[in-house]
Amino acid sequence: MRKNIIYKSVIIYMVPMFISGCINIKGNNNLSSLPEKSTLPDKLEALEDDTQGGWLQPYDVVGSLMGNPGKYTVEGMPAFIKWWCVNEHNETKQKVEYLFHQHCNVLGGSFNQGWCRSENDEPIFKANVGRGGIVQNIKSGCSAYDDIGVIAITGEGKNTDEWKRVAKGSLGFISMNKIHADADLKYRKIKQQANKRQVDRLNNENQILKGGIGNKICKKSPSSIGNIVYIGYVDNIHGRKIKVIVSTAIYESSNLLVGGFNSQTIWDEAIEWYPCQ
Repeated sequence: MRKNIIYKSVIIYMVPMFISGCINIKGNNNLSSLPEKSTLPDKLEALEDDTQGGWLQPYDVVGSLMGNPGKYTVEGMPAFIKWWCVNEHNETKQKVEYLFHQHCNVLGGSFNQGWCRSENDEPIFKANVGRGGIVQNIKSGCSAYDDIGVIAITGEGKNTDEWKRVAKGSLGFISMNKIHADADLKYRKIKQQANKRQVDRLNNENQILKGGIGNKICKKSPSSIGNIVYIGYVDNIHGRKIKVIVSTAIYESSNLLVGGFNSQTIWDEAIEWYPCQ
């Protein structure tokens, strides 16, 4: 069996229905019968058994070939990677998500942004749930039911330092402190850029008002094929508003004239324009 598995993206194609004869017997209660200290992969395997729906399980047929192993190991860490057919996607998805949170609480952490995190913001396990693989004609493949996919990787029972290496390396764990710091930095950059744009607009407004009648001014306006630059001249000033004779319109990217544009006279806020040559 392959040592490595592509667990970020798996594409499953439906095989002809006649090769699958798996029958699901509903009413299982495997999850509740597990020992309290069971690992997350053990609990997910039991939940999968409890929630399978339909007569056909095409994922089981091609699982060993297409990377749908169930309980597995990723870089030596316990994992559960599985796609299966369910009776109702949203209900099963809620059960899986509840299991993530519940198991994380048992381990003394809190589940946030796909990670179970300790009180010290260290990784405990990574888990995600969503739609299953891409199945051609899902309804037929899942015998008129829906499908779901779960990927979970945990450090339970493993060397702490080795787990942290895997979690912070290939699994991409980022501490909440860094997430918050990055978000704060992004916000401050956006705010600085917005402030600069507003300062530039105010400076342009002052130049236009001080320049008086006859000055050439421009205004950019977005369109479906790029920015249009309107070129005109100040004809009158009233407070912070200006009367503009708009003589020309060109495409910013090419300087080509906008077809069908006719000269027009408008009143507008001076701050919406800028001096141009």
